[in-house]
Amino acid sequence: FYTEVVLFWGGLISVVSSGLQVLSFCAFNQIRRHPLWMLLGLSCSEVVIAVHWMITVFQDFYGKRPRQGTLECDLHAIASTFCGSLIYFYNLSLVGYYFNAVRHTMSRNPLKPIFLHILAWIPSILFVLYLYTQHRLGENKMGICSITSSKDIRSLIVSTIPNIIFITLATSALFYLRRLLQSSDENEKDFLRFFSRYIMALIVLWTLITISFFFPYMVGTAWGDIVRFCGHLAKVLTAIVSSFFRFWEPALVSSVKALFSRKRISVESIDMVTPLMEEHNSGTDLPRSLTSRPKDPGLLIEGIREGFKRRETFSVIFALRYYFQKGSQRRTERSFPQLEPSMFSEEESFYLSETKVSLEINMSEWNKYLERGYGLQPVAIKCFAPRAFDVLLVQEAKKYDLCASLDPLANEEAIELAGQADGGRGGEFFFFSADRRLIIKSISPTELQVIREMLPNYISYLKDSQNSLLSKILSVIQVNFEARREPLNLLVMENIDAGVPLGAVLRRYDMKGSTIDRQVLTGSGFAPDEKVEKVLKDLDFLNFEEKLWVSSNYGEKIKVKLTRDTDLLRQLELMDYSLYLSVFDTTKIEGNVERFREGPLKFIPCTRPGFEHLAYNLGVIDYLQRYDFGKKFEKTLKVVRAFDSQVDVSAQAPNKYADRFMEFIARISPSK
Repeated sequence: FYTEVVLFWGGLISVVSSGLQVLSFCAFNQIRRHPLWMLLGLSCSEVVIAVHWMITVFQDFYGKRPRQGTLECDLHAIASTFCGSLIYFYNLSLVGYYFNAVRHTMSRNPLKPIFLHILAWIPSILFVLYLYTQHRLGENKMGICSITSSKDIRSLIVSTIPNIIFITLATSALFYLRRLLQSSDENEKDFLRFFSRYIMALIVLWTLITISFFFPYMVGTAWGDIVRFCGHLAKVLTAIVSSFFRFWEPALVSSVKALFSRKRISVESIDMVTPLMEEHNSGTDLPRSLTSRPKDPGLLIEGIREGFKRRETFSVIFALRYYFQKGSQRRTERSFPQLEPSMFSEEESFYLSETKVSLEINMSEWNKYLERGYGLQPVAIKCFAPRAFDVLLVQEAKKYDLCASLDPLANEEAIELAGQADGGRGGEFFFFSADRRLIIKSISPTELQVIREMLPNYISYLKDSQNSLLSKILSVIQVNFEARREPLNLLVMENIDAGVPLGAVLRRYDMKGSTIDRQVLTGSGFAPDEKVEKVLKDLDFLNFEEKLWVSSNYGEKIKVKLTRDTDLLRQLELMDYSLYLSVFDTTKIEGNVERFREGPLKFIPCTRPGFEHLAYNLGVIDYLQRYDFGKKFEKTLKVVRAFDSQVDVSAQAPNKYADRFMEFIARISPSK
């Protein structure tokens, strides 16, 4: 009796709560956009399985429960097993998505909604097919048409392993969220506490479900009915808890309210910010990361994630400025430090917190940061070969004022954009300083190892070749946030387009010297002074620019410089680098462009007839790649796909890559 009461009323509550969400998804296509639409599958699954519970109770009440071997029982078993499996995998996916969103704030969330749907549907279909072929679908000892009960120990292990995996992952996420609470503001803490309670509830419920798998061993004992009741209760509560958790999403709440509103509510008004703003009208300001979001509904966790990323971006910029300020004092002690072998293995570490910083800087300056809602996350900084990079920084002192470029107040807009962006290629952290002189980007542990190995040759070369076209690395730093386990490895690099306003850049090219898969645009092309937003590639340049329209004197200088730079990269056994080239309009740059000529190959005038107001910038970028197994495998795949062992794919051994790169430079550069 108690089991039937639980199944009926639990099913009814689940049908109502999940059903309202399904209706909202059907009525408002706005909330079916990324990433909210992943919740639709979970809501539909809960509705179906709740209806199954209610039908089972009605059939049992009227004495018409389908029996083992009938078509009706088989259909009930397939539907309940499939939807139950979907609920399991969707909950697993959803917890994973939320967990990764707060764990990987400095990069793109690696879990995409389409991947989560695949992760839920494919295993669920395979699971049902497996059970059907093993004749495991039918009436079980609990009296429900679902997965049949078995005392086979192998079946018991197969049944419990997925639940144990879920419980283990959820527990790990729970401990991580508890740590993350330390670095959260009050709005984020509210959500993270709620999310932690949700995960804790799922852990308890799935533990009860796992225990219920032992029911076949307890039939006829005093514990049998208790275990059976607890198993049904846990299944019902899992669906209810999951559906009510989704009502924490303001966009979903707004859409459900709109279903019952007499006043027509526009789709655009359904967003995740408005409900929060109404809730905090008492005078508490919302985090800038929420108030600045566009009215495009998404999971609340995305807004929370932007808040984390914004504060962590500020902390990175502030810590770098703090480091360079300290370093400038060291560099003034010696006008031009000489390279010593011991420099390249040195490391310098320091720790920053609001308490420490507020004691070291002017309080009026610190108050400016606090007034804008910034907060410094406790962070540990490790700087690699600091005195070796001092050699470059002293040499480039006239070109860069690092402290001014990294002033957090001057970079306020850039910090906001970094908080809302997805990062650069591969999702890494990618930051342009407001004056567009510096680029700060994250690198992998492998790239960090490459840099440390090549530093002696690299810095010695740049010291002797001040006009090198390599995009110069000015510092290598590792950032460790107190609330996170994974360190963030960063490069501080010069921007090849330093001094060029973004609006003046017409086109950007990334060229490797290859013609395979190196085209972005198709069609008739564009006018020489037309702006193109996409980063273009080798074939685009050859098709639409034809060549570098520069004087033969500039053409020879380019080839000489790039030959020397390429020889260094060849010596360091590096490949996959690119020639970055930008075409910009000098009329859109205020003042005399001559003031930006920081080297003989900066702001190269264009000689194309009728377009003398254009100019070029160029340099070598992305030169930290070894010819490792991954690149060899990439080459093999492209060769197989082309059915041609001689095809000139991008990935090549360092010597061949360098030869092809210079052949391409000679092809596009004019000669005397």
